[in-house]
Amino acid sequence: MDFDTLIIGAGAAGLICAAQAPGKCLVIDHAKAAGEKIRISGGGRCNFTNLYASAENYISRNPHFAKSALARYTQWDFIDWVARSGIAYHEKTLGQLFCDTSAKEIVAMLLKGVAKAGGQVQLSTPLCNPSQRLKVVTRSSSATRMGRARSQRVILWSPAVASPSQRWGPPTLPSASPSNSAFL
Repeated sequence: MDFDTLIIGAGAAGLICAAQAPGKCLVIDHAKAAGEKIRISGGGRCNFTNLYASAENYISRNPHFAKSALARYTQWDFIDWVARSGIAYHEKTLGQLFCDTSAKEIVAMLLKGVAKAGGQVQLSTPLCNPSQRLKVVTRSSSATRMGRARSQRVILWSPAVASPSQRWGPPTLPSASPSNSAFL
């Protein structure tokens, strides 16, 4: 199938990206449910943002990256989305915001945002043989039992940085080309 955007990873970042992606978007993840880390964060109540988030709170090789990212989408944008979705929340220590009831409300809000934008989420979808690294290749004719997705843009939200214990490294991506295929 052809998509405008293929997002690998149905966690918070992948779902937020998909909810704002233009055109036809597909989010794929190996997990059985979207937003697994969201569900367990904050003791099940989801520490979904911080009132005082700023570029100074992030460490990066490029000190201007966080400034650029936060200028485009701030914590206030997300807080507004939470409020418009009718999710009650409260502030805890140092500006941390938590759902009053359950983190599942945030996951449901994100999935609704993806659907509203015309996106799809495909779960329980391994990208390749578990013994191999992620394969993103250009214009290949082979496919696996789950099919092939082709996209103009591929966005990878890798848990390897956030969860080093998962023991798989960063993928090697091809140089930019007019069309990329990910094998599912």
